[in-house]
Amino acid sequence: MRTIGAALCVALLVLAPSRGARAQVEARRVSLDEALRAAHRASPDLIIARARESVAHSEVSVAGVYPNPSVAGGTSTQAARFSGTLSLPLVILGQRGAAIDAARADEATVALDTQVTWNDIRRTTELAFVALWLAERVETARRDSATIQATIEAAVAQRVQVGSAPELEALRVHAEKVRADADVLGATAAVTAAGSELGRWMGITDGAGLRASADPPVPDAVPSLDAMLARLDSSAPVRREMSDVHASEARADRERALVRPYMSLDRSEERRVGKECRSRW
Repeated sequence: MRTIGAALCVALLVLAPSRGARAQVEARRVSLDEALRAAHRASPDLIIARARESVAHSEVSVAGVYPNPSVAGGTSTQAARFSGTLSLPLVILGQRGAAIDAARADEATVALDTQVTWNDIRRTTELAFVALWLAERVETARRDSATIQATIEAAVAQRVQVGSAPELEALRVHAEKVRADADVLGATAAVTAAGSELGRWMGITDGAGLRASADPPVPDAVPSLDAMLARLDSSAPVRREMSDVHASEARADRERALVRPYMSLDRSEERRVGKECRSRW
């Protein structure tokens, strides 16, 4: 019996975290509103979506840039000593407007895509907060169960000492106590994992110490199916798909405009030895 008990104690020492590891994890209480504000401010996925939105906004300015003029020059010993040509492209057949419209349509689609990303992040953050809150309650229940098992083990040990209970009963109760302690370790690890998951959406590098400061809010009434269906067309995912269709049509108009002929204003000059400069438009 002593050998088995010693082996179980060694197993608990191996599984139990050290005091240094416990000290490194400092509990930080956060509410659901605080978690959502942090996610809206520093969520990695939302930061990427906002960066894409900034790029799409810059593309609008790029699409409205006029083509650069071209300059060519040369010299010759057989004809003109010096010749030069200046060519200024004239975008006057709708190519620039079609490019700007396509870029603006893409920008609107990316902006709606950011809203869809925020909706997903908000939902995931709420689920992660609820999972953390539930894991904390499970850990508390496991600790209470372990305390009860410790009390039972102590009572049975006293009965074994006075001879009113067999030693096998003490071994059984001790095994249940070890299992309860293992459940506590598992529940504590689940709380740490849930805190890390919530911290990932909040933009926190190490969220192992996050803890729920209050119960998650519960709505007083659930909206009806008809009310939700009536708002379906105004939801961000639907508007994003409709905007994508409009952007596709704008890109098609831009491609059709690109096949239109380009016009340019050219000026050339030639200078011969002993003669005046001659210019042509």
